Amino acid sequence: PFKTTLGRDKSNNEAIIDSILNGTYKLADSSIQFKDGDFYLNIVYKQKFVSQKDKLDANKILGADMGIVCPISYSIFGTKIRGEIGSREDFLVQRKRLSRRREQIHKGLTQTSGGKGRKHKLKKLNHYTEKERRFVNYKNHCYSKELISIALRNGCGTIHIEDLEGIGREVTNKFILRNWSYFELQMMIKNKAKKEGIVVVKVNREYTSQRCSVCGNINKDNRIEQDRFVCTKCGFTENADYNASQNICIAETAEFKKQVVEHKKWLKENKLEDSDSDNDVFGVKIENKKINKKNKNKVVQLNS
Repeated sequence: PFKTTLGRDKSNNEAIIDSILNGTYKLADSSIQFKDGDFYLNIVYKQKFVSQKDKLDANKILGADMGIVCPISYSIFGTKIRGEIGSREDFLVQRKRLSRRREQIHKGLTQTSGGKGRKHKLKKLNHYTEKERRFVNYKNHCYSKELISIALRNGCGTIHIEDLEGIGREVTNKFILRNWSYFELQMMIKNKAKKEGIVVVKVNREYTSQRCSVCGNINKDNRIEQDRFVCTKCGFTENADYNASQNICIAETAEFKKQVVEHKKWLKENKLEDSDSDNDVFGVKIENKKINKKNKNKVVQLNS
């Protein structure tokens, strides 16, 4: 007999051990590891998988809009179910703090010729690089897990997300994508959804932030602020991310595509610029699009 110390037990190991002892989980293998003066008990167990696929409705769509104010704004089409996952402060501020510290260490390395001082700083640089990577990975894991849980609780068999292909071509766009890691987040959503039998569809993001989800009016003036949407035609007022998530739910329908084609035709006939291009990322207009090599490392100004 021996005692196990679980500490703060963030992984809920106590419940896992109890489940193994009472027969809910099956013990597959185990080993004892000696590391840094402590003994660790490594347990491999088998868990009964209960598929939720039969309880899911493929026609019930959850739309996920990825934005600047919060990582994910979601809503279920045809219902009042909506919400936000994560926040700007919860993710971006913390990551930028780690990035700044890493850059400071990197700058110090350029002024160190060699010896123990440089070796120590290199070790510290690698530490902060790994810490930043782990932080981003952990947050994206939490966000994707919560989104899939919401889909399962509400019986949504389909999740619509924006197709981000091509966004990272401009230097200014890479600034946002580097700090928010949307591609990794989308990949985690797809992998977790696949395990649960949920279909993930990437939809064209064109005009999802400009279109009124009530009357279908597409106008760049509808989104008057970063988080506020007011339709210039019907007066519908709503949170901009919620409105976008509703549009994402139906972005693959024939009616939505028809409205986009008609809007583009109207713009061409009136010789107006198409404002919903790659320089409008996640509802934030990016200026100073052309950046020369000399100034590419300077802070990019974002004007909403």
